[in-house]
Parts: sequence; C-alpha cells; structure tokens
Amino acid sequence: MASEAGLVVDQAPTVASWPSEEAEKPSFFGLNVPDPSSQALLTIRSIPNDNAASMILRIPAGLKSTAQRVPLFLNIPLENVISLRKTMNLEESKVPEAVRSSFIRDGICLSCQDIIRLEFALARPACAVVPRSDPLVPKTKASSNALQSLILLARALSFTLFIPSHGVFLAALDTICRQVQDGAMKSILNDTRVETFYGGKGGKVIAPGTPPPESPPSYDEIAVLPEPNLYQSKASQKARIHDTHPAKRRKRRSLHTKDPQSNLEQQMAALTQTVDTIRQQMDGALTSHSTPAAEDQLQALRSQLSCVQQGMASLRSQMEASEERVRVQLDDFRAEMVKLLDERLEERLNVVGDDLRNEIEEVADGLNEVVDVRIDDRLMTCKEELMEHVEDELRTAQRRLRGDLMHKASFYVEFDEECSTE
Repeated sequence: MASEAGLVVDQAPTVASWPSEEAEKPSFFGLNVPDPSSQALLTIRSIPNDNAASMILRIPAGLKSTAQRVPLFLNIPLENVISLRKTMNLEESKVPEAVRSSFIRDGICLSCQDIIRLEFALARPACAVVPRSDPLVPKTKASSNALQSLILLARALSFTLFIPSHGVFLAALDTICRQVQDGAMKSILNDTRVETFYGGKGGKVIAPGTPPPESPPSYDEIAVLPEPNLYQSKASQKARIHDTHPAKRRKRRSLHTKDPQSNLEQQMAALTQTVDTIRQQMDGALTSHSTPAAEDQLQALRSQLSCVQQGMASLRSQMEASEERVRVQLDDFRAEMVKLLDERLEERLNVVGDDLRNEIEEVADGLNEVVDVRIDDRLMTCKEELMEHVEDELRTAQRRLRGDLMHKASFYVEFDEECSTE
C-alpha cells in the first residue's frame, strides 16, 4: 500500500533569487518583487518512507488566451538536485533588501530570524510548466515579468528560495535536505507528472532554451490604437528623420514601456508642433507677393491645418474615452476586490464560527462530566458523614439509656404463693 504524501510547506509566500546573466547583482522575483502585484507560492510534499518528495513553485499570471489569471509552475525534480542547504536564524546582513522589504515590511515576518533560506544546486535545470494554450502571450507587463522570471529560473542551475519559517514542518524539511545530500531522493510522480497539472488537463514544459517573450502592450494600449499621422509637414518629417538613430530609438522604447495616456500626449504635442509650423509657413506665404503659386501654397496649408485640427479633436476624444475607460475599470476592479474580500471574510467567519461552536460543545460536555462526577462525590461524602453522625447519635443514646437503667431503675420480684405451695 502506497504511503500518502504529507505537507512540509503549504503554499508559503516565496521570493526567488538567481544569478543574473547580464548584471553582477542577482535577480529577484516573488512576493511584492519586483512590483506589488507579483506573487510566488512554494509547496513541498514528502513521503518519508519512499524517500520521495515534490517541490513546486506556483506563479500566478494573466494570459491573453484565458479570461482569468492562471498559475505557472516551476517543477523542481528532486533527482536533478545535487545540493540543498537550509539556513535559519539569518542575520539582517545576510538577507537581501528585496527579501526584507517583501517579508518584514509587510508584516509576514517579524525579523530576519523568521526567514528560511533554501539554496539549490542542480545537475539539470528545473521544468517550467505552463498551460497548453497557444500562443503564450501575457496580458500585462507584470505578467510578462512573471513569465520571464519563470523561464530564467528554469534555465538556472543554482537559485535560492526565501520563505517564512512559520507553518513549515522543519523536521521533514531537514530529512529532505539530508536525503538530497545522500543522493537518495526522488520525485513524487503523481505531483510532478505534467499530465496532472491544471486539474488533470495537463500542461506543457517550456525548454530551458526558450527565449523569454517580449513585453506585450497592455489591454489599454491595444484598445486605443493611434491613428496614422498624415498631417505632418515635410519639414517636421525631415526633423524626425534626422532627430535620432532608429536603432537607439527602438532600444529606448523596449526599455521604457509607455502607457496609452503618454502616447496620446506625445501625439498631441507633435500635432501642436505641426500646427505651429504650418502657421509659420502661412505667415510666410501671406507676407510674400500675391502670386498664383503662393495662393496655392496658402490653400494647401489651410487644408493641412484643417486636417491637423481634426486630428487634434480626435485625439482629445480618444484621451477622454481612455480616461473614462480607466475610471470604469478601476471602479470594476475595486468592486470586484471588495466582493472578493467579503466572500473570503464570510468564509473565514463561517469556518471560525464552526470551530468555535465545536469547541464550546466540547467544553460544555467536559464541564457536564466534571459537574456530574463532583456531584456524585459530594453526595457520597454527605451520605457517609450522615451515616457516621446517626451512628454516633445512636451510640450516645444507648449509653444514656444504659446509665439511666443502672442508676435509677428499681426491680420488684413477686412470688406466686400458689405456685410455691404446689
């Protein structure tokens, strides 16, 4: 009969750290790192009798192929782990600032001594498991960071996981670390097979060599597409061509993703500059001699100015629509979060209420038993005391009666003469 797997770590908030390929400092991802919406949860299960365990890091992310956020998984096969070190009671200098800000400042841990550091060294990389939906495109920049971090973790042969110490079965975790050092550890097949992920629907494994996807535009950026700028003058077009090298401009755009509001403001500024340029040209045409060519140029400039004004009006409408859409989305998100918090609170209160009622019933039953036992004891004590008192009173009465008979009683003896004569 197969043994059941026991929980060692149950969805503990986690911050992962791994060597960066480009920078000297390590990279971090996890709870509130690099932004408040980031999250990572570690679950460890073990079967001590079989020397088997499973370690799975869960990272929620939003994908365009699904309506709701879905979990992405980092499956760490224990057969690939050649070293696993657990360190507790860490000094503050030994804990990175990103980890301290994530755990301590948010109140998850009181101090660095409440943080556990798990250092992994692998012979082969871990497995990144994602949904089978194709293409795998994140919705937002935060989800893109989550997917990129998952792939980078799946490439790394060494990384570190930081988790809070409360709720961790330390003895079982020590056993796993020791068995990993001995090379006797294996994975729990039911937990680590790809077919068992996503409620039995299965997922797919991203190869360690898969390049991270580029950060896509957010939903708001897709919803408001800028109109083609057909109203710029030749002078402004030349200025844009000679302004900056295209490669450098593309590099800056990839490094700094701009929101839709910023794009609309830039287009508005460009149109305003175009209007100023057209006005200058119109002033130049008006001050020149009235010739058919000048009149044609003036007419063309007026048409161009009219088109630019229409474009500015359209951009203003788009900006107002974008602001209204963002406001509605914020209201919907706020209402959804309030509803979710109410549901979570109600569920928690129901669970706490049930537990409290059960505890009250248990305490009441225990009190009833104690009261019954004490009443029985008291009744027996009273009965014994009463019997002793009655016996004492009877003995006293007997002594008094015997004394009265000895000192005060008189005896008369009469003989019947007839009986004596006979």
